[in-house]
Amino acid sequence: MLQLFHWIVDYKHPKGYPINRPNGMNVYAFLLFKQPVTILENGRLVKAGENTCVLYEKWAPQLYYNEDADYRHDGFFFDGEGLPLFLKRLNLPLNTPFPIKNPKAVTAMIKEIAAESLLKETYSAAIVDLQLQAFFYKLADLLLHQESYSHSYYPQFQQIRTDIYRHPEQQWAAQALSGELHISLSRFQHLYKSFFSASLMQDVIKSRIEYAQYLLKSTYGTIGAVAEACGYNNE
Repeated sequence: MLQLFHWIVDYKHPKGYPINRPNGMNVYAFLLFKQPVTILENGRLVKAGENTCVLYEKWAPQLYYNEDADYRHDGFFFDGEGLPLFLKRLNLPLNTPFPIKNPKAVTAMIKEIAAESLLKETYSAAIVDLQLQAFFYKLADLLLHQESYSHSYYPQFQQIRTDIYRHPEQQWAAQALSGELHISLSRFQHLYKSFFSASLMQDVIKSRIEYAQYLLKSTYGTIGAVAEACGYNNE
C-alpha cells in the first residue's frame, strides 16, 4: 500500500535559496518544477528547463535552486511496500530530471491526491493508495506518448475517440470529421493512426463489437435489434 506523507502545490522558493539534502530523505519524493532550475544529477549540477520532473528514491542526494529568479514546484512525498519493483516495472527514470510536456495533467492529479488526503475519511487512505498508483501509471503513459499528448490536435482527436466509444451507433466518417477540424482527409487519417495506433474505422468496428457483446450478454433483444443499436443496418 502506498502512503502519502506530504504534498506541495505551487510552492514558491526564493531566488538563490538552495534545497540541499546531501543524504536524501527517508521517503520517496516526486517534484515538478515549473520554472528552470539547477539540479544535482549523478554528482554534477545540470541546468533543467521549465516543467522538469524528478522522482527521488529514498536516501538519494537532493540539491536544486535557481540563482536568477524565484521558482515554484508541485510535488509529494510518499512510501510503500514493493515500490522499487513497481517503479522499475513502469520504467520511470529515478533520481534524474526529465521533461514533461503535459504538466497541467500532472498538477491536476497531484491536486486530486491532495484533496482526498485532506478529507481523512474512512477510506481516504485506501483511495490515496489507488490514486498514487494511478498517478505513476499515468506518468509512465505520458512519457511514452509525449509527442501525441503535446500535439495541438490531440485533445480534439481524443474527444472524437471518446465519442465513438460512447455512441457506436452513429455513422462515423473520417471525411466529415476532417472537415469539422478543417484539415485534409489524409492528414486526419495520419494523425488518428499516429495518436491511437489504430484507424478511425478500426475503432468504430471495435466499439460496435464491444457494445454488441455487452447487449447480447445482458439483454433479451433480438439480433436485429442489437445490430441496429450498434449502428448496423443488417444483422
